[in-house]
Amino acid sequence: MREAPPLLVSAASPKGAHMDGRPQLEIRVREGEGCARICLRGELDVATAADLSEHLAALNRTGITELTVDVAELSYVDPAGLFPLVAEQQRATASGMTLRIESPTGFVRDLLTVTGLMDYLTVSPPGDATAN
Repeated sequence: MREAPPLLVSAASPKGAHMDGRPQLEIRVREGEGCARICLRGELDVATAADLSEHLAALNRTGITELTVDVAELSYVDPAGLFPLVAEQQRATASGMTLRIESPTGFVRDLLTVTGLMDYLTVSPPGDATAN
């Protein structure tokens, strides 16, 4: 797999970037033969969701058949931040692509459960909301 330089998102929002200058969301993409892996780090919320949506849509247009979104390093997610994953699942279903959400923390798993998305998205590893 080849790795693209990370996209660092410092959204223009009331929160802006972190006090120490770190971006709110880092998006790292690795592409291979017919597949891609996106690793997310930081905050996925209303201020950063559009950037993730653009990345996911662009990858989908490349014709990949498998996409993994690693959410293990997300420190915060709000319901608006989940929208890009829902939209990508809809695109994946329409195009025959496989989308997998990987390594959610307990907080992310809880949010997916409360919003009803745990049954809609393919989450790996499987488990209950008390994991992590």
